[in-house]
Amino acid sequence: MRLFTLTLLAVCVLMLAIGCSKEKKEEAAKLEMELLEQEAGDTMAGAGDTAMPPDTAGMTSGQTDAQAVPEESEPAEPMPEAPAGGGYTVQVAATKDMEYARELIDLYTQRGYDPFVVTAQVGGETYHRIRIGSFENRADAKLLQAELVDRFSISAWVDELAS
Repeated sequence: MRLFTLTLLAVCVLMLAIGCSKEKKEEAAKLEMELLEQEAGDTMAGAGDTAMPPDTAGMTSGQTDAQAVPEESEPAEPMPEAPAGGGYTVQVAATKDMEYARELIDLYTQRGYDPFVVTAQVGGETYHRIRIGSFENRADAKLLQAELVDRFSISAWVDELAS
């Protein structure tokens, strides 16, 4: 995993050095920051942190200082829910942190996708699964999976939608 992360980081830096479009440079810089944050989280993570997918391990943006005063905020808008019916979908992440799940929903929405969240209880803990797409057959879902893996260098997998 570390070799993959370092290779991806090197590609991002190379893309910036060679020169590409402004959007690609911004995306490469953002990916580089995400990788550095993930790398820092991986070095601090203990052996018991392996239950989360590789693209979300170590992400703890919801942790706060015990002395911090909570900010007043507007009521959170509801998370997008799974489409009705059965079929297949592509899962791009799973996290225990609701705020991080919201960030991922916003990110994939900005990237032009229509993500949604499925909440599940696993081992007594609540996970928010971020998924994209609703397909009648597995082959169409596999096409989206391949696109997401290719475009964003993430771990993604096909799963069945509950009917």
